[in-house]
Amino acid sequence: MTKSLDIVFEDDDIIVINKPSNLLTIATSLQKVETLYHFVSNYVKQRYGKNSKIFIVHRLDKMTSGLVVFAKSYQVKLALQNIFEQGKVTRKYHAIVTDKPKFENGEIINYLIQDKFGNVFISNKNNKNAKKAITRYRVIEKNNLGYLLDIEILTGRKNQIRIGLANLSCPILGDSKFGGKKARKLYLNAYFLSLAAFKKEYVFKI
Repeated sequence: MTKSLDIVFEDDDIIVINKPSNLLTIATSLQKVETLYHFVSNYVKQRYGKNSKIFIVHRLDKMTSGLVVFAKSYQVKLALQNIFEQGKVTRKYHAIVTDKPKFENGEIINYLIQDKFGNVFISNKNNKNAKKAITRYRVIEKNNLGYLLDIEILTGRKNQIRIGLANLSCPILGDSKFGGKKARKLYLNAYFLSLAAFKKEYVFKI
């Protein structure tokens, strides 16, 4: 698996991977080894020595494909996570839905909570445990699978795109968890990411 890593970018501070669908970003209690983190860690150890390390900056859902950034030091990890938390990063996705949204473009605002099992639900904004999720979307075109959407997230909440679109009655194709039609994969791809860090402008697109 290490040899088949799709490395989009690498420098002294970070490594950016195009994650395939159906692969966890990091380990869970049920899956420790078959993760993107594990494979990238093996890659850097093989290339730079057994003491080399990587650090998770952010993650994608298991079924979501696309750009994931890893840091090569703990200090870089903290700096990048601070940038993410402050919303100083642009993150865009493509999604295919089988039902066209009522409006050609819009902004989805939900308040999400997560239970002890990791399941995410829409809640009331007055719930002290709820976190605001903001998702913008635009219908690009109709194709043979459905409607292609261009999506930008202004917050990084777990499942926020999937839940937000499902709540508009247009779940993502392949997203059986949130009411989407069955397909060979989840049609959600993180295709664009940009941020400024370490006196550099990073722009990644797949």
